[in-house]
Amino acid sequence: MNQRIVGYELDGGLAEYMLAPAEAIAAGCLFIASTDLPSERLALAEPLACVVNGQRWSPAGVDDSVLVMGAGPIGLLHLQLALLSGARAVIVSEPSPSRRALAERLGATVTVDPAGGDLEAAVEEVTGGLGIDSTVVAIGRPQLVNQALRLARTGGRVNLLAGFEGSGLAEVESNLLHYRQVRLTGSANSRRADYATALRLIESGRIDTASMITHRFPLAAVAEAIRTVVAGEGVKVAVLP
Repeated sequence: MNQRIVGYELDGGLAEYMLAPAEAIAAGCLFIASTDLPSERLALAEPLACVVNGQRWSPAGVDDSVLVMGAGPIGLLHLQLALLSGARAVIVSEPSPSRRALAERLGATVTVDPAGGDLEAAVEEVTGGLGIDSTVVAIGRPQLVNQALRLARTGGRVNLLAGFEGSGLAEVESNLLHYRQVRLTGSANSRRADYATALRLIESGRIDTASMITHRFPLAAVAEAIRTVVAGEGVKVAVLP
């Protein structure tokens, strides 16, 4: 993969301006918004593009049951895209009360606190004991991988849409994959086509990004913005140059 990402291999962000590489422009990586939306909402096209990519690997289809593990920006975008794709029920597992509340406002069928709630019971009730059609692990906790596999139905799909902490090693019950024919996939980043799709979804209003921006800071207060992110106080924290 010949990929260079702004903020990783290339400097950019947290500045009034950035210099776009000529090769990126020549390759068609520069997109011009067709609507006059606030920049902080358009900025969510990048994580949404990653979710679009994840849905391609592990689709949430019409009348599917879906489990989203983690209600950060990626999880909340996946919730919305699953509903838009026709899912009949979306369960969201998230320890933060404010994020669970936001997931409910965005259409989650059921939200569960994994620390105190019974996720297995919620899945049992929503699916009639069949298990989940499509699960996305949107938080980097290796121990969630096996739990996601156990909650999947026969022939179900599990997608790892998060970078995992530490070495990322996870214990997996191989027989769940073998006997129940669960499909386990991973996805990272996105293609240009995914970004174009994400931008259209935001501009058309089919994906709500406004509700996800919980904090806004001027560029001069970037240190405070970073502290807010580290403290886990917001969902999406915007720095406006």
